[in-house]
Amino acid sequence: MNLNTCSDIEAGIEQERSLIQTRTLFDNNCSLDDMRNHCSYSEAHRKWPSEIGIGHVTMIQLRPGLLLGIGNYRLKEYIEFSFEYTEANAPLFFGYVQSGSVTFTLQSEKDHQSISNKPGNMLIGYLPGERCVCRPPVGVSVSTIGIGIDPWLLKTWVGEEYLQAPAGLRSVLDGAQRPYSELSPSPPEINVILNQIITCPYRGALKRLYLEAKALELILPKMAPLNSPAPKNAVSFDKRDADLIRETELLLRNNLENPPSLPELARRAGVNKNKLNQGFRKIFGTSVFEHIRILRLERARDLLVNGNKSVTEVAYEVGYTHPENFTRAFKRHFCTSPKDHLL
Repeated sequence: MNLNTCSDIEAGIEQERSLIQTRTLFDNNCSLDDMRNHCSYSEAHRKWPSEIGIGHVTMIQLRPGLLLGIGNYRLKEYIEFSFEYTEANAPLFFGYVQSGSVTFTLQSEKDHQSISNKPGNMLIGYLPGERCVCRPPVGVSVSTIGIGIDPWLLKTWVGEEYLQAPAGLRSVLDGAQRPYSELSPSPPEINVILNQIITCPYRGALKRLYLEAKALELILPKMAPLNSPAPKNAVSFDKRDADLIRETELLLRNNLENPPSLPELARRAGVNKNKLNQGFRKIFGTSVFEHIRILRLERARDLLVNGNKSVTEVAYEVGYTHPENFTRAFKRHFCTSPKDHLL
């Protein structure tokens, strides 16, 4: 629905809406920095003010960079609340509605678009430098589930296979800071997962593990193209291939500040890129991309403890050109700050 084509009655209602401060409802979980800075499980439960409606919004930090939001409410008053992101502070958002509907208006200097999310749909949004205004209905029971994820975190999970993702999502994972939104039908099995999240039977650590698994299940249908069926002539490995892969891994260890590209690694190993990546997954359990990241961070920790160097010096030595990116990556991996490891 485009707000410019609303009826006079609807336009009058829009003018009467009250503006609610986002952090009043969602605590400190609104931006990518908020999501990244949590190193442990946390849960914030917020009830709607009684004069506005009944119900609650729960924000669950599952791990640094991964947030689960659950809303269940019925409003008495027309309200709106907004999220505003800088180019460096926008999470990737997956939104689902179990009952009712929610209208999102995406606003930028050049565009103005409204999207109504209803049961049976999946809304994906990435809004660097934009404002998103949310307008729930009045007198209708609304049940929603949303997932906010650090694009960098999702990319490290899927490795170089992100190149097979749909174009818009691939652009986000590739670091492009361009707005992206998509509303598409969700598979029927999504409803089962949504109900499992709402009726989670666990507490404590098991609850976190269960909800994280279910959150990733919700994302999976959009990532499914990355998992194309294996060819019948699947790549086979013998002892010689395994030795070549281990030699290539040693080459990476010795060149972490400026590692060879994937094509160059494959050339030196005498195999194609596909076989190289499959070999890394078979022997080390990760893609080449992810393995480089882990090696860099492990080397960095050793240098911090034993090298008598500053955090900035260590960041440069292991190949990070921006120390702040190194600090964020270190916190995500070890859940501690690099400064905590200095002697």
